Amino acid sequence: MAQEKTEFNFETSDLILYLWKRKIPLIIITLAAAVISTLISFTITPKFRSSVVLFPASESPVSKSLLQTNFQDRVGILGFGEENQLERILQVLHSDDIRDHIIDQYDLMEHYEIDPDGPFPLTKLYGEYSSNIKFKRTEYNSIVIEVMDKDPQMAANIANDISAQIDSTMNRMKRDRALKAFLLVEKEYLNSASRARELNDSITLLNKKGIVTYDAQFERLTEAYGKAITENNMEAARTIENKMKELQNYTGPFVYYWNMWSNEAIRLRDLTAKYVEAKAETELTLSHVFVLDKAYKAEKKAYPKKSIIVIVATFATFILAVMAFLFFENFLRKLRTA
Repeated sequence: MAQEKTEFNFETSDLILYLWKRKIPLIIITLAAAVISTLISFTITPKFRSSVVLFPASESPVSKSLLQTNFQDRVGILGFGEENQLERILQVLHSDDIRDHIIDQYDLMEHYEIDPDGPFPLTKLYGEYSSNIKFKRTEYNSIVIEVMDKDPQMAANIANDISAQIDSTMNRMKRDRALKAFLLVEKEYLNSASRARELNDSITLLNKKGIVTYDAQFERLTEAYGKAITENNMEAARTIENKMKELQNYTGPFVYYWNMWSNEAIRLRDLTAKYVEAKAETELTLSHVFVLDKAYKAEKKAYPKKSIIVIVATFATFILAVMAFLFFENFLRKLRTA
């Protein structure tokens, strides 16, 4: 019982005294860990951090934003985007288009020292890209583009280039769709304009024959005819009667063409507005982001933090050494008592 009591006390209550008795090997091991971790930290390639901070812009259509005559209807283009716009921009940032552009633009395969003829070169390349380039959403509804690289200037260039590619990528996608819509509206607009011209030409031809406004003309001719009869001017009455018959002959075509032209003019007016809007969507572009802070060349490295590496490695080695001593001490004691 006394022996078991001694072992129990040794294992649970006299740790400080135990460490003091073995201070020499523990100090040697801890110092060795500090020296080794310091040397290792110097072999790690330092990296520099550059970042861009931006806010999403509102998704107001270009045509409706710029072509409105009411200023209040145009305020939308100046507003900040909300949840949907932020999520959309984050998705674009993670797109293959932007990733492939950056990889090609800065030759990251060579920059990251990846052998293109080695095993899984693209997997390694995409892995390096993902580990060095991060996109973070902040609590302020903004997005941070963070780039780590051994070249501080390249880190800044990549971050700024990625922010610029947001507009390029989104505008290209929208322009492709807007172009299809524009071609459809343009076809309808041109057909309507051609139809309106044909109807207008027909009305002009009737105008040349003296048909201007049927109701007013017929009313005036009726009055003149009655006056001629009253004055017993039969020659004038016959002339007016012939004009009335001629007017009646062209009444049907004139009314038809006039009604058709009126309807087509209304349709053409609506199509003209749509045509102008659709054309604006294909030609005009607005930025989808507000850049708050651009990236600049960092002066101090962000990685590795040598002091943190040394402290963590040294402390971890000390703990492991203590645990190893306790384990072997207990193991040897049990062997002796077995």
